[in-house]
Amino acid sequence: MPTVIVENDISQWDDLTGEVYHFPKRYKDLLLTGEKVIYYKGRMKDKKF
Repeated sequence: MPTVIVENDISQWDDLTGEVYHFPKRYKDLLLTGEKVIYYKGRMKDKKF
């Protein structure tokens, strides 16, 4: 079963859409190299995105 990754336009993380995704350490065991993921873009709060 794939892992769902959610990226919001405003967050505490320094993500680069489609390139770098930062996440809390508690998820490390779920996001392994080669793991299938579903990438979800969350609610848009900042119109410039």
